[in-house]
Amino acid sequence: MPTELNPKFNEKTQNGQINRINEDKYLSRRSENQLLKNGEMKISVQDQLLNPTKVDIDFRPVKSVKIDLKNVEKMVDSSLSQRLSGFVTRVDEIDSKFNEKQKKMVSILSNDLKFVKINLNQVDDNVKEILTETNNISTKIDKSHMETYRELE
Repeated sequence: MPTELNPKFNEKTQNGQINRINEDKYLSRRSENQLLKNGEMKISVQDQLLNPTKVDIDFRPVKSVKIDLKNVEKMVDSSLSQRLSGFVTRVDEIDSKFNEKQKKMVSILSNDLKFVKINLNQVDDNVKEILTETNNISTKIDKSHMETYRELE
């Protein structure tokens, strides 16, 4: 509806605008504590020791801004999920490399263990063979001694 056709609407709008302008002009109507709390008013004390009552008050107008926190929340969630995804991917890569290295190490150790077992078996066989030969030689020496004693008798 155009404002010319509805004089009450036009009057309300003008009154609302005038009241708002008056509110902005006369910030002193608000409590000083609220202004200080919101950071709209700064107080600086000069020459506190010489003149403790002298206070400068500085006002600065503050515009009200409405922030849609849902968009901020979505952006933060998106950023965090991307970072988390990258972190998880990196952890998976490290874990994968560790597992590969661990498997290689286990394989190498397993092969080394097999080699040691084979060598121990060979050493064991060689020791048995040497023992058998030593026993044979000992038996021959004993026989030889026995024959020598017989001949001497």
